[in-house]
Amino acid sequence: MADLTGRVFRESLLAWESDAGVIVNVGGTRSGKTYSVLQLLALIANKSQAPLLVSIVTQTFPQLRQGAMRDFEKVLSELPITFHENRSTHTWEIGRSKIEFFSADQYEKVLGAQRDILFVNEANHIPYETFRQLAVRTTGIIFLDYN
Repeated sequence: MADLTGRVFRESLLAWESDAGVIVNVGGTRSGKTYSVLQLLALIANKSQAPLLVSIVTQTFPQLRQGAMRDFEKVLSELPITFHENRSTHTWEIGRSKIEFFSADQYEKVLGAQRDILFVNEANHIPYETFRQLAVRTTGIIFLDYN
């Protein structure tokens, strides 16, 4: 069973419950920032009565695959959540919601699509204008993490 008692998870949950617009987690490597946010996003997706689209973004796809996507698979293996994974589109359906992973290595990828929740992993590697385009297309909360 997943440990949902870590400081980063608790503080992110409290910030989300308070309707914060942007939640920023800063800390060292292996401090639990990404893992805790992924746990919270999986739980939010699972409990939401309304369908949500959650986008998880980082600079390059290799970073995404070796980092956040790998962590997300571990999160899902530890939580009592039913999900459907589509490896070709890098999406997971949880409850009525969808969680998608994509990289921001090409500016065009961040244009057009709208989402309910955004998580920018390793945000310090994303150009400001790329982040701004992601943010204006996000209707709900934004999570950021960086070292």
